[in-house]
Amino acid sequence: MDFELIILQAGAERAAAERFALMEERMANFDALLAALPTWKDDLAEKIAEVSRDSRTKTEALAIKADLMDQSMKAEKTTTRERLDTLTALAKAATEARAAVAERVDAQESHLRTLEVTSNVRINELDMASKRHEEGVDANTRHVTELGVKAGMARIDIEALRERTAHLEVGF
Repeated sequence: MDFELIILQAGAERAAAERFALMEERMANFDALLAALPTWKDDLAEKIAEVSRDSRTKTEALAIKADLMDQSMKAEKTTTRERLDTLTALAKAATEARAAVAERVDAQESHLRTLEVTSNVRINELDMASKRHEEGVDANTRHVTELGVKAGMARIDIEALRERTAHLEVGF
């Protein structure tokens, strides 16, 4: 068992030696890291300063761009408001003109209806007068015919009287 104990002790020593070597290697890496930190610190400080300058420049450029965009938006807003006011005024004027035209059209239609009614009444009156005139003409034509017939009969009577008178004068 001594032999086994020796083998176990040797394995333990070897494991301890390996751990020690690993620890030495880690310590060397740590020392290298500590040695490089001042250089990294300067590099990082320089990088931070550079990023800060770039950020400041970009921020200023963005601020200028934002101001320009704000001015542009205000100008567009003013222009749009003016256009809207103009369009509103035009729409109002068009509505008022449309209402005035509608009133005139209504008045003209009313006047036209009045003239139509008056014309129809006058046409009816003229139709009635025309019928009365035609009846009068017909009556006068009949009367003239009757008078013509009477005149013809009176001529015949006059002629007969002349003949009798002439006969009587001859006979005397």
